[in-house]
Amino acid sequence: MRHFPVQASSAVLLLWVLTCLTSCGSGSSADRNGAASSEAATGYSWTYMIYIAADNNLSDAAEADINEMERVGSTADVSVAVQAEFMPAVSEGLPASTVRGRIVRDNDRTTIGSWYSEIGDRNMADPATLTEFITWAAREYPADHYALVLWSHGSGWKDGETGSPILDKGMIVDTDSEGSSYRMSLQDIADAVGNSSVFFDVIDFDSCLMGMYEVAYEFKDLASYLVFSEDVYPVSGDSYDTILKELTENPGMDGALLAQTIVEKCMEYYRTRSISVTKSAVGTAQIDEFHAGICTLAEYLSDHMSVEGPNIESARAESVAYQYPENHDLGDFLEKLDGYTGSTELKTIIGQVAESLSQVVVSSKVFSLNADDKINDSMGVAIYLPSGTQASLGEIDRYSRLSCSRSASFTWANLVNQIVTGNPVISRESAIGSSTALYTEGF
Repeated sequence: MRHFPVQASSAVLLLWVLTCLTSCGSGSSADRNGAASSEAATGYSWTYMIYIAADNNLSDAAEADINEMERVGSTADVSVAVQAEFMPAVSEGLPASTVRGRIVRDNDRTTIGSWYSEIGDRNMADPATLTEFITWAAREYPADHYALVLWSHGSGWKDGETGSPILDKGMIVDTDSEGSSYRMSLQDIADAVGNSSVFFDVIDFDSCLMGMYEVAYEFKDLASYLVFSEDVYPVSGDSYDTILKELTENPGMDGALLAQTIVEKCMEYYRTRSISVTKSAVGTAQIDEFHAGICTLAEYLSDHMSVEGPNIESARAESVAYQYPENHDLGDFLEKLDGYTGSTELKTIIGQVAESLSQVVVSSKVFSLNADDKINDSMGVAIYLPSGTQASLGEIDRYSRLSCSRSASFTWANLVNQIVTGNPVISRESAIGSSTALYTEGF
């Protein structure tokens, strides 16, 4: 989903379409990309790939964003490679076919130029389609550094449509000619990126609600930096003209600087338009250490639930929450929990996780129209923390399938299960959506 602002000074209208990171190292993507490294001398400094799944109600926004890209275009150092699909019923005059090509500068701010080729009607929610696009762009425009933008609706680690048979479908919405919608799960997207064998300096989620610990862990081995929003993201998306202007004028920038630039330019764009927004960038080099700390915290809280249970609930209730009220800012939750607990041991663990969080987050910006808005306490990364009544057993079951939930003997998923069911033990006895227990083995 994306956030559709009506007026900067009035209430915000949300149009929901729910059908709708240890291996960074110190090297560049060229170090991680085999053929790309050997071709760097004859290639580009950067290839900026943008995958636009707009065969949905975001079609007009996609057209506007492509026009922003065309204000800068590609250069001798930077290739802006796009694959996009629109919804003709929403955007008259746009191709019904999927389009692909290298953006060319053009001064017409109202219509898309002729830089693209039509490649037939592709299902943009098919992981193979995403893999094909990345492979094509890296082959056609080999570079020292690669960035990938995933542009569409987003729902963090899940889709929030109550009763949906495919609640694990986290983002990328494609609508076929008969009106049926298709989506990719978070794991599908990660697999699609991984299958391309391209390691990215930056992956930017131009979509809603993707700024989560669960998302960061899923993509930790695929990019050096991730950029995303904890909250719903305005329909206008990223500020492509200002981002690309910075990149084309400074093609020697590294992934860290590009990630920070994306955050800064998007924040400037929305601040001048008085539209509330969150945007953050995280580095993946220390995600495993960060994850281990969260697992340690989860296990301590589980072992001391009789004492800390009320403190968890108080901290959860007071910490920043987002469009999905079970998504809470992790840093703010830790601060609140530290204020409630009397345990010296727990305070030490909280301090370690908070320090790890501060090392992972390289940039975090918030703008709100209301100085008293709790969103101002956002620190860049949200985490799934439902109350006992906010999650179905089927949803918890799906949460237990995430990579972050399957990486250790005791994970955050065990704690969540305990909060919801009273039992941290995850078993195989339940069926999705109707069960009374969860499972972790033999997925």
